[in-house]
Amino acid sequence: MTAAPSTTSSTPSSTPCPQRRAAGSSPWGPRWPTRTVLNWVRNSHSARLLADLAAAERTPTHEDLDGLARDVGRGDAQTIDYLRGILVTYQVLPERDELVARIERHLARTVKRHPEHALLLSPYVRWSLLPRARRASPRPAGSKHRIRWAYTRINTAVAFLTAIREQGLGLADVTQHQVDAWLADAPSTRYEVRDFVVWAAHRGHSHPLLVPHRPKKDPVGLNEDSHWELLHQCLTDTALPLDVRAAGAVLLLFGQHLARIAALPITSLSRRRRAGRAAPP
Repeated sequence: MTAAPSTTSSTPSSTPCPQRRAAGSSPWGPRWPTRTVLNWVRNSHSARLLADLAAAERTPTHEDLDGLARDVGRGDAQTIDYLRGILVTYQVLPERDELVARIERHLARTVKRHPEHALLLSPYVRWSLLPRARRASPRPAGSKHRIRWAYTRINTAVAFLTAIREQGLGLADVTQHQVDAWLADAPSTRYEVRDFVVWAAHRGHSHPLLVPHRPKKDPVGLNEDSHWELLHQCLTDTALPLDVRAAGAVLLLFGQHLARIAALPITSLSRRRRAGRAAPP
């Protein structure tokens, strides 16, 4: 990997300097205007991290970036992940299973902060969460959701273990009454501890304990008149963008999730002219 040339040295560099190139002929390719590249180099945290890695005078590795991400806050970790994506795209780094790597990295950070819970958290994540996350996310588009899913369960398990430890209890000592009291004392996100509690009971770490599924809010629906009014607007209101009208009509007619509608290619929709009727605008 080649570091960017110094702007303070008087020695001519063999690497073409972006300032010497004509506008629109950026060394980063036609999609990267020279000014954009210069702004990124001067102001981006990712660029500063890249310069630090280049100063090591060797090709960076995933382990180098993992080491940086392990000791920083969430915002900086996201910057490191962004830089990792750039390096993978340009084949400086090989591709890897980011879902597994990020869950394991979160586990390592959590265990570092709460080493007293390591004996329970590590097998829970490695033998319960990770296999299910792999099976449930065969496509890259689903990885972010599965990562958040795993993070939530790890964090909730830590909160539960910390709470019972503060009461002088071990997991094997917890009663149903104490679980119910803990669930009732905070927002409904605590119900995500169900996954950990079920795993712990099956492995003999605790008594069988009951944690209900997370309660859901009552859905708020449209009455029939409002439903048909909105559908009529999607079909006839030419002031609305065509993609909004199409998505709204599919939602109101078929009740599909918005994520599925957004993933539909344009070829999935077509116009058909019925006998004696003009196609809708």
